[in-house]
Amino acid sequence: MATTPRYDRQQVEQAAMPGVRLTAAATPESMGAGVGAGLAQMGHDITRVQIEEKQKADAAAQTRFISEMSRVETDLLDNPQTGALNKKGHAAGPAYEPTLKAFDQRVGELAKQATSDEQRQGLERMVATTRAQIDRRLARHISGEIQSATDQDTKAAAASSVDLAGRNWQDPQRVDEEMGKQAAIYIAYSESHGLGADWLNRTLATSRSATRTSVIEQMIASGRGADAQAY
Repeated sequence: MATTPRYDRQQVEQAAMPGVRLTAAATPESMGAGVGAGLAQMGHDITRVQIEEKQKADAAAQTRFISEMSRVETDLLDNPQTGALNKKGHAAGPAYEPTLKAFDQRVGELAKQATSDEQRQGLERMVATTRAQIDRRLARHISGEIQSATDQDTKAAAASSVDLAGRNWQDPQRVDEEMGKQAAIYIAYSESHGLGADWLNRTLATSRSATRTSVIEQMIASGRGADAQAY
């Protein structure tokens, strides 16, 4: 090691030279690696926020679609003035197709509000489910109304025939024809409803008895009591 003289008072000593200071070795951080990692983390955070915001938007859209779908169904089916489920009797059937068509049109407008693939896919599933539910509600309602209307029509037609038979008591052929008409009415009803022979036989017996009663009442009302008793 090199030395230099040191002068202390009048004595000269040899002393070591101060060591040379070297710059510290370069590190990844000193080369900018920390800045890169920070930028990567910042990008990750931004992506995470974007994903969270998209999820919030999709959830809000789903809630809005559910609410709107319920409103559409209620309006189309349960509206007091125009709802399909308020159509009674034979008027219920013709409301089926227009109701489903109106639903398709309404949800078609709603689909324009979807702003992502997830929203569109979710809405499509919701539309399919709701349409099937509406279809079932309509089918049940129409079936019940047609059944009720058919029952009323059958009873009314048979009652009218019984009344006509009584009013034509002086025409035995017409009385027989009316009884044949009643039989045709009840046979058709029995076949369309699968009611069987027992129901049909009981109903026809009741109908014949009602016809005879109507004829007798008209005879008595016409002062033909003896004929009524013989009949």
